[in-house]
Amino acid sequence: MRLLLSLALAGFVLSASSCGGGTEYVIQGNAQLVLLTNLRVDARGNATSLQAWRGTGVLPICTPVTITLVRDREIRFQVTGTNRTNRYVLHRSTALPIEDHVNRYFGGACANVASMSPADQSGIQQGRPMPGMTREGVILAVGYPPEHRTPSLDAPVWTYWGDGGEVQVQFDGNVVVNVAVPMPGQRRTVWPGVVVR
Repeated sequence: MRLLLSLALAGFVLSASSCGGGTEYVIQGNAQLVLLTNLRVDARGNATSLQAWRGTGVLPICTPVTITLVRDREIRFQVTGTNRTNRYVLHRSTALPIEDHVNRYFGGACANVASMSPADQSGIQQGRPMPGMTREGVILAVGYPPEHRTPSLDAPVWTYWGDGGEVQVQFDGNVVVNVAVPMPGQRRTVWPGVVVR
């Protein structure tokens, strides 16, 4: 049985076949895409839908990539010009289907970061949320917050997992007003230059 999914990204289409153990996707057309956000990967090239930061580096937004495999809970891709396979894996807490994750992180064209505010540009370049950023800027900088802790993107607080534990990005409307992160030996503190409100 084959289903054509509504994923048409720059000529890239996934078709799915369901056979016994789950859905396997067949990549049809041009799979040359770009990252739509910064994506945190560990030393093995693995990223997760939790967007955990500990022990990770940042693959920058707009990095050209080729998707090589899509399964129910995994996307494999290569940065153009390399032979290294990277994996984006859905954590068990993730309820969104894999096709939503493909659409969130891979596309035909990336955002025009140069047209964004200086706070958004700085946060995206550094790969971290900062006061003054917009919700869109935070997503481009660190990806979407895990939906089991932040079920709505309209919520006044988004929760991520940083190097030292839980990171809470607090908004006033559409603008970040505080980024609270734990530091060793303290219950909760903030990144330098961040004012607690």
